Amino acid sequence: MKKNIILLILFALSVVVKANDGSYYTSGNQLIPLKESSISVSKEILTISIGDNRYATVDVYYEFINPDKDRTILMGFEADRPLYDVKYSFEKSHPFIYDFKVEMNGKPIEYKNYITIPNTAYEPVDFNKWDLNFEAGENYLSLKSNPDSLADISYVYSFNAPFIPGKNIVHHIYRYKLGKSVEDLFDLEYKLTPATRWANHQIDDFTLRINVDNTAKNFIVRDSAFMGVPFKVIKGIGKMRTGIQDKVYEGHTDDHYTEFTLRDGMIEWHCTNFKPKNEIVLFSADVLYRCNFEEPVKTGYFYDRTAYIEDLYPSNFRDLTPRDKRILRNLPYAHRGYVFKDKELQKFFDRQWWYMPDENWKLSTRDFTKDERELLKLVVK
Repeated sequence: MKKNIILLILFALSVVVKANDGSYYTSGNQLIPLKESSISVSKEILTISIGDNRYATVDVYYEFINPDKDRTILMGFEADRPLYDVKYSFEKSHPFIYDFKVEMNGKPIEYKNYITIPNTAYEPVDFNKWDLNFEAGENYLSLKSNPDSLADISYVYSFNAPFIPGKNIVHHIYRYKLGKSVEDLFDLEYKLTPATRWANHQIDDFTLRINVDNTAKNFIVRDSAFMGVPFKVIKGIGKMRTGIQDKVYEGHTDDHYTEFTLRDGMIEWHCTNFKPKNEIVLFSADVLYRCNFEEPVKTGYFYDRTAYIEDLYPSNFRDLTPRDKRILRNLPYAHRGYVFKDKELQKFFDRQWWYMPDENWKLSTRDFTKDERELLKLVVK
């Protein structure tokens, strides 16, 4: 007879708060129980895929070991509310999480959606008692009987997970809209440390992959969780550099960062007996307004192929010098590794760390994104 055990698992989606401006949507986390004394995590493969549409896909493959008999565990995926500049109406599902799916041992698992108040019994909110209150630029609940009484909210995706004896495979996948701020065109945080709450207090075999299919991305990872084991480029074209911690955020001198530039590629980090002590923090290095066109910042002169910062699109392009417009106009080609015949342009892009020349790439606009085509229109002669 199966024993039903209720464990609300903190698959808590946290936000990266690096500034008081901007829109912060959601990010990712480990699949973690509040308390589990027997089931252990033997393997995890975490793949984060960043596209050209300011969305990321998180694909997580787990292998759990259950040394006991059949057990059914009620598990919960909890997502924080959007922060700051984001206004939305209440719905059962998170407004910026899409296509959430979970499978266990090859079979789809049904789940339920509801809104709850964090750090409570995780019961659904009774909207006969609560209203939406957009207070100080953030979304809260307020009691209908006392509008000044504010409460935070989160979103729960709960499901029953039937564990069989021995190895159990859990696979989940979802898309979410990346956060952005005055500092970054995209950012995300993925919490690793809660993995130590499983019975073995570690991940026996852990692999992190960051993937950028059919695009070019220049991004920075706070790699405090990954010291001692190097990242590797396992697909496409890419490179990395460390020692830039003092160049990223003032006041974060204790952190350690690695910068990556990838084109249609993937990086990988692998470790056994992994006991994470820090979280994954990843953010774009391609912020246009950080760059002085004459003297690019150390992270390079790059813009994200996804979108432009609204403050610079489109009016500020009209104020650029002819030289600056020429550089911007040629960025999409440089992202693809085009080797320029013009010596001045080639000299400029050779100085950009993210530039990776490809003698085989032929001049073409066939795979240009919609934003890149708009860019070309904005910076015409």
